[in-house]
Amino acid sequence: ASLGPKFQVFNFAVAGWGIDQMYLAFKTHFNEFRPQVVIFAYIPNDLLRSLESYRPTEQLEKPSFDLEHGSLKLRTSVSESAWAEYLLKHFYSINFFYKTLYKPYLAKQINTKIAEEVIRLCRENDIKLIAVRIPLEETVKPANQLDDWLERFTRWLYKKVYGLSDFFRENADVFIDPTQLFREKTSESGAKLYFDDGHINKAGHKFLAEILLPTVKQSA
Repeated sequence: ASLGPKFQVFNFAVAGWGIDQMYLAFKTHFNEFRPQVVIFAYIPNDLLRSLESYRPTEQLEKPSFDLEHGSLKLRTSVSESAWAEYLLKHFYSINFFYKTLYKPYLAKQINTKIAEEVIRLCRENDIKLIAVRIPLEETVKPANQLDDWLERFTRWLYKKVYGLSDFFRENADVFIDPTQLFREKTSESGAKLYFDDGHINKAGHKFLAEILLPTVKQSA
């Protein structure tokens, strides 16, 4: 309603999706709906989910990709056998090197290629792309000196090792990281913008929509 009568909004967001599933939904439906503007919004967890072909928590298979000669190739899903379940629950958690270095690095290679494909489809079809990095509560809430240092280091690691902020900032039509705005909103008004699990709640989504509104109007 805030956009006005000439706008029609389609929401394809699904909780728990990785950016691989976001990409597949966009690729599947953009010809049918012919959008003028696409908002590609993600949190850090969505980036690492691109390495999952099976979600043990939900016990569901999901599509995912590998890179083969620089191109995306759908990955064969993980078996539901007891051995695979053991690996998912135990091997990743004790393999520090894989979990902290190689896994994020591999995710970045795949995610960057997915982002390239999203941008290519948008440009070929005259669609404006607004990429949005949604901040988690841990990067917004006040921190003491040690926590602040750890936060800065974590943000640097996220940005350089597996984040897409630099790529979207350089290649998307618009890139928005509202972390500072969320921080100011929280500190000035005491607004509760997050659920207990660190994801934005209804008030957080409303605040994010207010941030995006002028950009969407200008882009259409």
